Amino acid sequence: AWCAAFRPSVCGPGLLWVPAGLLATTGACLAVAHRALRAMACGPLTNALVRWPIALHFGWISAASLVNLNNWLARVRSPLPLKEAAASASVVAAVAAAAYVTATTRDPVFAAVIAWALAAVAADGAKSARGLVAE
Repeated sequence: AWCAAFRPSVCGPGLLWVPAGLLATTGACLAVAHRALRAMACGPLTNALVRWPIALHFGWISAASLVNLNNWLARVRSPLPLKEAAASASVVAAVAAAAYVTATTRDPVFAAVIAWALAAVAADGAKSARGLVAE
């Protein structure tokens, strides 16, 4: 559903909150799967082939939903202070989610992926936002 909703012909800039919501829903489903896998005794093969890919995807989908939400805010006519607050709140939410998931599941993969995603956003240096936000 996200792939179809993210197409410009389906969701213009004003509707980019739809794919962000779909990504967040996917993340919630992956959270349930991740928690269930962490509750099971998994051997090395199951960890490598099932748990780690689920945790990795869970982290990336979580980060992508926040990025998409900020993309929507950047494209609609919202005041710059709101955009800045949303960006800061997204970083806080990502770090809080990473801390919570790691503390409650004892799985560092989700937190590592969130750190990786935050580093990627920081490395971009706002190049992706050129023309979307007043400089």
